[in-house]
Amino acid sequence: MRKVLIFLMLTLLTVGNVPNSIAESETMNLEKKLEESVGLKIRSVEFPKELDWFNVKTPLQMKNLSGKVVLLDFWTYCCINCMQVIPELKRLEEKYPNELVVIGVHSAKFSNERDSENIRQSILRYEIQHPVVNDPELNLWQQYGVRAWPTLILIDPEGYLVLSVSGEGNYETLDQAISSLIKRAESKSILNRTPIELVPEASRESDSYLRFPGKIFAMENEIVVSDSNHNRIVVLNHSGEILQVIGSGTAGKKDGSFKESEFNHPQGIFKENHFIFVADTENHLIRKIDLDQKTVETLAGTGMKGAHLEGKAAALQTALNSPWDLVNINDILYIAMAGAHQIWSLSLKTNELDLVAGSGREDLIDGAAKSSALAQPSGIAFDGQNTIYFADSEVSAVRSVDLKTHEVKTLIGHGLFDFGDQDGALKQARLQHPLGVSFEKGTVYVADTYNDKVKAIHVRNQKIETVAGTEKGFKDGAPGKLYEPGGLSVVDGKLYVSDTNNHAVRIFDLNTRALTTLPLQSPADSNRAKPRKNPFLETIERPEEILKEQSQISVTVHLPKDHEFSEEGLFSYEVAEQGEKKVLQKGMIKNPKKELPLNFDLVRKYKGKFILAIDLEVPYCSTMPPKLCKFKSIQFIQPISVESNGKPLLRLEAQIS
Repeated sequence: MRKVLIFLMLTLLTVGNVPNSIAESETMNLEKKLEESVGLKIRSVEFPKELDWFNVKTPLQMKNLSGKVVLLDFWTYCCINCMQVIPELKRLEEKYPNELVVIGVHSAKFSNERDSENIRQSILRYEIQHPVVNDPELNLWQQYGVRAWPTLILIDPEGYLVLSVSGEGNYETLDQAISSLIKRAESKSILNRTPIELVPEASRESDSYLRFPGKIFAMENEIVVSDSNHNRIVVLNHSGEILQVIGSGTAGKKDGSFKESEFNHPQGIFKENHFIFVADTENHLIRKIDLDQKTVETLAGTGMKGAHLEGKAAALQTALNSPWDLVNINDILYIAMAGAHQIWSLSLKTNELDLVAGSGREDLIDGAAKSSALAQPSGIAFDGQNTIYFADSEVSAVRSVDLKTHEVKTLIGHGLFDFGDQDGALKQARLQHPLGVSFEKGTVYVADTYNDKVKAIHVRNQKIETVAGTEKGFKDGAPGKLYEPGGLSVVDGKLYVSDTNNHAVRIFDLNTRALTTLPLQSPADSNRAKPRKNPFLETIERPEEILKEQSQISVTVHLPKDHEFSEEGLFSYEVAEQGEKKVLQKGMIKNPKKELPLNFDLVRKYKGKFILAIDLEVPYCSTMPPKLCKFKSIQFIQPISVESNGKPLLRLEAQIS
C-alpha cells in the first residue's frame, strides 16, 4: 500500500518544466501544493543498507538528515538530460550550502551502468561532488514511483515528500520550493544547518595528462584529441609528442588566444587545413581554432542551451543543445546535436544552421530525414560519397543519412530499451550505448562504448565483428582491453581510439589486429605528461624476503563477501624481474573456485638481490542479484634476497575489498 500512496502523491504534485521565472499565480499554486503535500504526511523511504555510496565517508540514512531539505536526483549516466540537470543542481547547492542536501540516486538504464566502478568513473567525469547512491535493482526508483530520467524529488526537513518534477529547466520551481521549506523549518526551529561530511571521489584520484578524453581525429602527421575534463584541445604527433595545447584549462566560453581561450568539456573535433572545428558540448557552442593565427572564435550558438531545430536559422543567434560530434563536408559542418536528438548543418559560407535529420522526438524511426526520430546522436562520420553514419547512443544504434535522398536508415538498432553485445548479421546484432564512429573502405568502425569494445560493420556483407576489446580494463595486445571508449578515427591502416575512462590514446593496427598505447611526451618539463594510471590496479609493495635457491612462491586472492570468480574468466598472471624486465613465468588459469592459488616455481638459480613484479588480472562477479561482474588488477612488488638459509616457500595474499 505504501508504494501506491507514494506514486499517487507524486503524480498529483508533478509540476513539469518551468524554463523561466515563476509568475505570482504560479508561486501561489506552488505554495498551495506544498501545503497539500505536507498534509498528506507521506514519509520518505529509508536507504537500504547494502547499497554502494560515493562522495561520502559513510553511507547516509534519511533518519540522520532530519532538519535538512533533501533533493533526490534519480539519474542514469548515459542520459543527456541527466547531464544537463547537473548545473542546475550545482546552482541550488551553492545557494543553499548548509540547508540543502542533494543526493543522486543512480538508477541504471543499461546493464553496464549498474556497475559501481563505472558509476564512480561517471561521477568523476561529470565532476559530481554531492552524495550518490547506486540503486542497481531500481528499488528506490520503484518505491518513489519514478517513471523517467531525470526525476527530482524534494523532501522537507521533517522527512515528508513534498514535490516531484521531471526533466530539465526546473531550477526556478525547486528554488522557490526549497526557500519556502527553509522558512517553514526556521519558524518551527527545526532547521539543521550542520554540513554533512563529504569525501569527493576526485580527492582519491591522481591526475593524468589526458582526463576523460572524448573524441579523436587522426591525420597522416598529427592527432587531435579533445581533452574533455581538462577543457582543452591537444595536438600530438604520432610519437605522442605534445605539439599544441589549445585552451587555458578553465571551464568557460572565452574566445581569444590559445592561452586565454576557454572550452567547457569539448567533444567532437574535425581538422581541415589549418583549422580545427570543435563541438564545445557543455557551452552549447561550435568553435573554430585557427592554427596559423593561434586564435579561437565562436561560429555558432549563444552559450545557452536551446531546443530542437525546425529550419534555417542564424548561427550566432540560435541556441544549440549539447553538440557532441561534427564532420566537415564541402564547407558544411554536419553536427550530431545530442541534446536535440537531431543532426544539424552549419554552412561555413553563409553562417546559417539548418535541420538535416530528426524531428526532435527521442526514438528510433527511419524514413524521411526531417520526420525521422533519433535518440542522442553522439558520433558522426562521412563515407566520402553521399552517406553520413552516426552513432545513435540511446537506442544503441548505428544509423545513416543519405544526403541525396534525405532518408534515414538503421544498420543496427531496435529501440530505446534494446541493447546487448552480439556480433554477426546486422539484423540480430546488438550494441550497448555506442558513442563513436569512423569510416574506412566500406567499413564503419564503432566505439561500442558500454561494451568496452571497438567493432567493425562490414556494410556490403551486412555483418559486424569485434576487433578490439574483451571486457573493461587496460591491456595492450590482441584484442587488448578498453574502458568505455568514446571516439574513433582511422588513417593509414590504424584505428586511433579515445579510450575515455583509461585517460589514454590507444592505437589498433588493422593488419596485426593488436592494440597499443600511445606514450604521451611533452617537450617542456613543466608540462611533462604524467604516467598513465590503471584505474583497476592495486599495487602491494612488500618488505624484502630471504628465499632459498629454486624456492616457490604461492599467491592467494580472496574475494569480498557474496562474490565469486567469473565462471567464464581466464585469469592471467605474469612474474617478471622488475629491474631487467625479464618475464620469468606467465600463464592463465580457468575457472578457479573460492580462492585463486597460483604457484610459481623459480627454477633459475639466483644469487644476490632482485625485485619480482607479480601481476594478476582477476575478473569476478557478485552472487547476489543483479549479478554484476567486475575486474581487478593486482601487482605485488616483492624484493628478494637469495641465500642458502632462506625460506623454501613464500606465501602472498591479497584481499579485494
